[in-house]
Amino acid sequence: MNPKQRRIALFEKKPIDRMPVYLFHGTYGAKITNQSYRASEASSEGIAKKEIECFNRYHCDNISVNFGLQSMGRALGAQLDFHEETSPTVEVFPLEAIDQIDQLDFSLLSLERTDFIQMHLKAIEAIQKGINDQAVVDYELTGPLTAASSIYAPEKLLKATRKNKEQVHSLLDQTTLALERLIEEMAAANPELGFSITDPVSSGDLISPRQYKEFTLPYLKRLVDKIHQLGQTVTLHICGNALKNIPYIIEAGVDIFSIDQKVSLLDAAELAGNQLIIAGHVNPIECFFRGTPDQVRQAVEECFEQMQQTNTPFIIAPGCSVPYGTPEVNVSAYMEAALTGAERMRQHG
Repeated sequence: MNPKQRRIALFEKKPIDRMPVYLFHGTYGAKITNQSYRASEASSEGIAKKEIECFNRYHCDNISVNFGLQSMGRALGAQLDFHEETSPTVEVFPLEAIDQIDQLDFSLLSLERTDFIQMHLKAIEAIQKGINDQAVVDYELTGPLTAASSIYAPEKLLKATRKNKEQVHSLLDQTTLALERLIEEMAAANPELGFSITDPVSSGDLISPRQYKEFTLPYLKRLVDKIHQLGQTVTLHICGNALKNIPYIIEAGVDIFSIDQKVSLLDAAELAGNQLIIAGHVNPIECFFRGTPDQVRQAVEECFEQMQQTNTPFIIAPGCSVPYGTPEVNVSAYMEAALTGAERMRQHG
């Protein structure tokens, strides 16, 4: 089976040859194609080059184009500081005060008006052609809270969740509406496109379960519902310890929850049961970047051994994006061990 066939069969509960294997390679892929991360994200050709190379070299099941953690703010006028090996950061935010939301023009975020989104669509089309449509290419969006944090400084935004709740909800509503429109536009332009969501600002390290329920759940659910209406599944990744929010993630309708290495697999499985596929969570720093091939293999094996004790469907994955300078031998060791273990998980399931 190819990754596209495997993905469809998994969610239709049909037989599969093995469980999928994920490699979060957007940063690392730039290195093995002799690009800086900044250059790799600056053109459709650079994005397509690294995604196609990782797919062909490592046979991973996931392939995506990254909307960008700061891209909502970027479209609305944020000034960004670009870095060679990591994602850009915001230097000047479009929103200076939470009571100035009505001054923002969210129509600036659109396929028609946003040049980098047009670039992303070209990259998606090039990847689909380059891999002969063997996998679903996902457009990796940001969750509403994370998107809002690129418009209004995150420390101010999180403080406002306690002191200016009404304005925060207004900002999140407008942010979610913009993301819903973007999903519709991208799906209309490319009906084969899938979607995933990354939402680091909704981490349990930054907000409480109560805040997650109030400020993330309702807006995340809107995005998940929109994507499901298009016939696609949703993978959500949250950095840090998001264990206590798993019941809300299930309530939002997420299909696959990708967890950070801070989260215990067994604890996550206990909460998820068979209502959610858990993906994770080989440490991208200690194992991939600093470890040896043997340590990487051991970490992969430990993940599979733990999840075989549960009835929760499991996809092996890094705990977050694999760093730019990761040794190639470690990535090869991961994929070798992961593909072997994924076959056992199919038999276990």
